[in-house]
Amino acid sequence: MSEPYLFDILELDDSPVALAELESPPPLRQVADDALDALLPPPRGDPFEWVPANVRFPAQSSATAGYYDFDAYPWHRGVWSALIDPAVREVTLRFPA
Repeated sequence: MSEPYLFDILELDDSPVALAELESPPPLRQVADDALDALLPPPRGDPFEWVPANVRFPAQSSATAGYYDFDAYPWHRGVWSALIDPAVREVTLRFPA
């Protein structure tokens, strides 16, 4: 006995449906576009909003555990301002260890 074809055994809402009636997959171009969109970096945002919301210091390796606070490190504001300034081509940091 041969194996039944997919359209012979496929059922939807308790009624058999032909394979042609099923929703067709998206065109390959759309799949490729969606995949490339997923690889793009997120749009640039304001680091003064993003950093405190997303950078966290763990308690086991930091004396100031918790989310980053620009008020605790006011000298970092100038560094971040330089990093996002399109006119600045190079930023050199010299902090104590």
